[in-house]
Amino acid sequence: MKFRKRAKLFPGVTLNFSKSGISTTIGIPGASVNIGQKGSFLNTGIPGTGLYDRKRIGGGRKATDFPSLVTSGNVAIEEIDDLLDQSCASEYSPKDLEDLGESISSCFEERIQLKKELAIAKTNLAKKKLSRNIARILLVGFLTDKFDTKVRQAQNTIKEIEEDLSTCHIDLSLIMEKSMEYDYQKLMESYFGLLNSEKTWDISSCTPDSFEDKRQANDLSRNREGILLNYAKLDFIHSTSNALHFHNLKGEDLYIYPGFILVKGLNNKLGILRFQDLEMEYKQQIWTEFELPPVDATIIGKTWEKVNKSGKRDLRYKVNNMVPVLEYARINIKSDTGLLLSYLVSNSSAAKRLVEHFQIFKDSLV
Repeated sequence: MKFRKRAKLFPGVTLNFSKSGISTTIGIPGASVNIGQKGSFLNTGIPGTGLYDRKRIGGGRKATDFPSLVTSGNVAIEEIDDLLDQSCASEYSPKDLEDLGESISSCFEERIQLKKELAIAKTNLAKKKLSRNIARILLVGFLTDKFDTKVRQAQNTIKEIEEDLSTCHIDLSLIMEKSMEYDYQKLMESYFGLLNSEKTWDISSCTPDSFEDKRQANDLSRNREGILLNYAKLDFIHSTSNALHFHNLKGEDLYIYPGFILVKGLNNKLGILRFQDLEMEYKQQIWTEFELPPVDATIIGKTWEKVNKSGKRDLRYKVNNMVPVLEYARINIKSDTGLLLSYLVSNSSAAKRLVEHFQIFKDSLV
């Protein structure tokens, strides 16, 4: 009989946002650690009885620092010491953000491994069923019970892995003051407005100079590729708030949660940023459109399909049609760590509202 190692469990993390800063609660009801600007506190009690105790276990921290977010298994009372060892420092630096990243990465890698095991288990089940069917066709009756047993074992393995997958995630609760919750709701509404734009293109590979040179801009118009932006729910993070999702053609994904940004790169590499370290910039973009103009774009003029260095009609071509010049928006998303994404959006006003509400919510976190 074979035994497989069960997947480890990941507990909940609660982020509390207020004008005075961000505090973090780690653990379960009756045994948790709260980390905030006033210090670290151990909360113990018996749920449902009214018995409750709160004890300071660490000093305050700097207002500019980010809380250490540490996760482990479903925390029992005897495991609370492990939380204290990781959470009791008197001050917290930006490095503490790596703890959240490591926890998320650990959960993500665990799910990848489980999915690989599930694929192998399903292949194994198919083979067992095939062997049983062959035995039945050949009328090898004395082997039928043996094959039936192997099929049931393979089915139980699949069920076990699927159960592990269903519990292998991090529960993330995001609690905000009413004013901040309102600002975040407006940000989400503006993002929904952006999703309704008829066209969105990823232009992250373009250099700023490409937009100023009319001939280069014409080439960009012909070679760009559209993308689909959408709300996203990661299967390894169960959050009370949806993330703003930005995908690019390189296969990288940006998930913007209140308080932090998750970057999912190539080869399943994950990175994490503070919300405050992300910049979102709006720029009006004048664009020569060679395709059918989106209905939500503003036509501001016309130009020739082929132009010379000065941007005027290229007389070398007999067939040189006029094309519309549109007002689009360019959204640049960047950080000091080297992240740089750029999108072209047909609905300029929707893009501008998104960037404005992003900055409003970002300012509320300071």
